[in-house]
Amino acid sequence: MALLSTAEILDELSEAARRMREVRKAALDLRSIRQGDEPNPTPLPIDLSQPGPGFRGEPIRTNTTTA
Repeated sequence: MALLSTAEILDELSEAARRMREVRKAALDLRSIRQGDEPNPTPLPIDLSQPGPGFRGEPIRTNTTTA
């Protein structure tokens, strides 16, 4: 197990606190959406006009045998 300096520990704590604030904000946003505070939530920026990488339209695996 590596020993951390005081500066490294403070940096880790700062990063953890930042992530916790982000998670708390996301949870509060989700709660407000579920309670109806936001009538038309912003849609996710997903482009459905193009298939994702590696998608060719056929299933990856089937249960049928090949002829």
